[in-house]
Amino acid sequence: MMVYDKMIITADFAELHKVSEFIEGVLNRVDSHARSQMVLAIHELCLNIVEHAYAGAPGSIELEVFLENSQFELQVHDDGPHAYFGTPEIIPPDPNDYPEGGWGLYILHQVMDNINYRRLEAGNEWRLLKNLE
Repeated sequence: MMVYDKMIITADFAELHKVSEFIEGVLNRVDSHARSQMVLAIHELCLNIVEHAYAGAPGSIELEVFLENSQFELQVHDDGPHAYFGTPEIIPPDPNDYPEGGWGLYILHQVMDNINYRRLEAGNEWRLLKNLE
């Protein structure tokens, strides 16, 4: 695959707008509905990384975009001290309970075609795939 672009941000809530701007720019030729869904999903993943993987510890988030034909791949790396411990089944939160959280990974799984996570020796790696056709 061809590397399209890469960025590194500080793992801080105030920096997350840069992720949205980065993905918007990369996907500027994708229809606005699909683009906004992908921006939301990726923003939610990065929000979870700041909140859960780092949980107040300093660090950074690295995003690498790969584009080939109509295949979009995003690799997200962090050095957060905490791993993701998810369940095999992603169940949406009950909207009637007015949950403050819990939607991020559900949205990510609804928008992307394939999601792979692995815990690294020091940090986490997410690989997101989306067919843009």
